[in-house]
Amino acid sequence: MRRIWLGLSLAVLLLGGASALTSRRPQSQNDQPVPLDDSFWTGTITIEISQKGRGIPDSSYPRGSLESEESQVITFTLDQVPRLYDLDKWGNDKVPFVIKGSRRTLKVVPPDGNYKGCREEMRSTKSGSGTATVNLTPEADDEGKPVKIRLWISPNPDDENVTQKSSWVTTTEESTKTQNDETKAGAVGNREVVVPFDPDQRSLSGEKTKSHTIEKQNGENLPGVYNEIIRYDLTLSRPSDIEAVIIPFSGYEDWIPEGGKDEDTEGGFPIVVDVELRLKSKPDKEISEKAKFKFELIDTSKEPGVCLNVPKKDKAKRSYDLKFKQKNNSDLDVSNEGQIAQSKDYQKTETAVISSYDWGAYGKLRVTATLARGKKVVAHVEGKPQKERLVIPCDENDNRVADEWEKQAGVFDKKLPANWDGAEEPKGQKAPGDGISLFERYRGFEFEGIHERLDPNQKYLFVHDPDEVVRRVAQDANVKATSFEAVSKLRLRYVDDDHWTGGGSSGEKKRIVNFNTDWKPGHAVDQHALDVAVDTSFGAFPEGYLDAFNRANVNLKGSMPSDAGFTFPDTTGGFGSPRRTFQIVIFPFVIRKEYINFYVSCLSPQMPIIVAVMQGKISMTYDDAQKLGKEMDEWIEEYIRNHPEENKQALIRWIAVVLAHEMAHGVGVEHHNPPESGSAACVIGRGFIKKAAPTVGAVMEDPFLLKVAWPDELCPDRCWSRIIVSDLADK
Repeated sequence: MRRIWLGLSLAVLLLGGASALTSRRPQSQNDQPVPLDDSFWTGTITIEISQKGRGIPDSSYPRGSLESEESQVITFTLDQVPRLYDLDKWGNDKVPFVIKGSRRTLKVVPPDGNYKGCREEMRSTKSGSGTATVNLTPEADDEGKPVKIRLWISPNPDDENVTQKSSWVTTTEESTKTQNDETKAGAVGNREVVVPFDPDQRSLSGEKTKSHTIEKQNGENLPGVYNEIIRYDLTLSRPSDIEAVIIPFSGYEDWIPEGGKDEDTEGGFPIVVDVELRLKSKPDKEISEKAKFKFELIDTSKEPGVCLNVPKKDKAKRSYDLKFKQKNNSDLDVSNEGQIAQSKDYQKTETAVISSYDWGAYGKLRVTATLARGKKVVAHVEGKPQKERLVIPCDENDNRVADEWEKQAGVFDKKLPANWDGAEEPKGQKAPGDGISLFERYRGFEFEGIHERLDPNQKYLFVHDPDEVVRRVAQDANVKATSFEAVSKLRLRYVDDDHWTGGGSSGEKKRIVNFNTDWKPGHAVDQHALDVAVDTSFGAFPEGYLDAFNRANVNLKGSMPSDAGFTFPDTTGGFGSPRRTFQIVIFPFVIRKEYINFYVSCLSPQMPIIVAVMQGKISMTYDDAQKLGKEMDEWIEEYIRNHPEENKQALIRWIAVVLAHEMAHGVGVEHHNPPESGSAACVIGRGFIKKAAPTVGAVMEDPFLLKVAWPDELCPDRCWSRIIVSDLADK
């Protein structure tokens, strides 16, 4: 059976040899083919095959008749195949083709009721692709004018990827059996056809039909009919003088993207782009051609949120940051989530409006013009023929940061990478940077409802300050010089509960401020804020502190503190950048008791008695000592009530010193060793106390210490050089 089928198939697919044709052509000196001109062919050639056959085999299968049927469609696509004279010079040996709709059936039908033999049926499909050698050679008349085209197609077997799937069903009186197989198959044999050609029209369109009968195949009596239609639709074109040019609006180089209140709200001013058709040779000449334009945004950023800390991490969406908005592009059809906008009609020029939805929006614009005759032209940026994509925003140093912002910040000429974390001001500290990359400084943060891009030259420290103690100190003219911002020269930025990942351990991704980020090349590190709180008790662990250590399986060393302030280390332990500090807590009641009450007590009438007891000059029972201490506490409270303004000023000054001291710990500064060493004006050392109250007499004159110089620095030889803000530098 298969022998007959193969014989039939080969006979059906192979056409007889073509008649010898001659053509007039020019010759080069070495008899090599030369182009007729700079024209090329584009278009498609389709071969449609159908055949049927039926007969009674003479010998091989006397038990019944044989029926066969086939249909097949092969499409060849030509793209700029050179126009040549010589048939021996292939125009293009990589013209692609595809096979679709190939169906074949073969049946062996036994005589009625006679199943001594068997009944067989085969069904097969063929699909695949490959390449073919295609040549179109003109055939000239006596005057040398091309009047015909010889069209020659020869598939390249080495490039064919064609598969035939077959199913054989054999039926006898006893059973039915099915056999499936899959084999590699050929596409189609060589084809040659001569068709009329009018060079004035420079087109080739029509069809050629071939039909013939088959009487015998492989020695068997199997008559059939074979039909073939070759359809061709080709155009002879020259390289186009038409170009499409992208023309950004006049402020393109200065444009910086902005975000809206959320990912669905456009921000700031949109960017406007024109595209127009021109003649390369005469760009100022009016052009008659028209096209439909396709604007495409590609490589568009999809950063979560609209900036680094808006909205909250669990509410941030990842949508395109640049879009064509249909409302702003009424003459275009917008699709693909705002990434494509297309002309509705043929135009000579077209305008597209691109909206920004993120403070760090980035993308590239590509425009393709489809001329009325079907040719596609990819637009280039005006004045830059090799640049077919307009980068948005203008970004010549390719770091996804708008060049204009870098120029305003004075870093454009440094050609910094997007993940750069090297801010140097203030200088002389342990490490440059603050954990916020160049791209993230540019994309920016929201602080107290206002968006801000960070200066790439300055270090910033993020602070969670729910009790506003850090802010009050920084804003109080009497203690501003002692504030941590003043003594560290760092720029402080405050985040609330909606603008960080929440309080807790850095090991559990808490206290992160730059959380809305997906683009790894633009991210230096997850940077943490210092969490500063006020506790009105006389000493306690922060909420969740012990649980965090338990979850991290870390033993907590030390007892509950009772100091005026305390820097609680995170589970990582040690001094360093903010990720190492779980929370800083200020205890005002302890400050009042340990400092203010202590110095005021020097004025009390009970103090001389207490001094005499301590010196052993007089003795006192325990009950009398308790009574004396209570009388002194009552006197102190009365004195403070009678001096409310002095007490208020003293409390804020002590809080300022304690706060600056603890926040310095939060960026890696350790205690002086020994404690009394270092500058007396340093918020870390204890030299201030000796300088502030050298004698009892001095305290008697100024019990609230309002007339002395309070600390206003971090000593340069010990503390300043230990400051480290960047969590990247502390790894």
